[in-house]
Amino acid sequence: MESYELIFNNISPKEISVLLKWINFKEKNVLSSHFYINNKDVKFESIDSLEIYFNKQNTGNILVKDIYIGATISKAIIVISFDDLDGNLTINFSEKDMTILNDLVLADICSNILSIMTNLNNATIFFGYEPAEDNDMTLFSLNKNNLV
Repeated sequence: MESYELIFNNISPKEISVLLKWINFKEKNVLSSHFYINNKDVKFESIDSLEIYFNKQNTGNILVKDIYIGATISKAIIVISFDDLDGNLTINFSEKDMTILNDLVLADICSNILSIMTNLNNATIFFGYEPAEDNDMTLFSLNKNNLV
């Protein structure tokens, strides 16, 4: 069974909320989560502000149901990781958790991602089979300047 990956590289902490809104993220759909504060594992609902939490080097993950990237994903894990300057948000999901990936669905995903690009400053986006950043696994990648 294939695993897919959608990666948003070089995002700012302010752009996390933009991306979560874009995928129709709802707190009630969180199945589990792990964030670390003072070496303690805390849940998503304990984080007052993702923007503040990721203004420094931090990592967290959220297992969530029912998101939308141009196709509905029934279950996915969202991994958010930042260093001191910028970070990335990665969405991983299994092919069984998504509608069948064909050219039409892939075009819908690409179109939906293009719609969010105007709200992201310097992001580079990869979509493909995990690991999507590997050239032979990438179905498409894009940034503000071009579709690669």
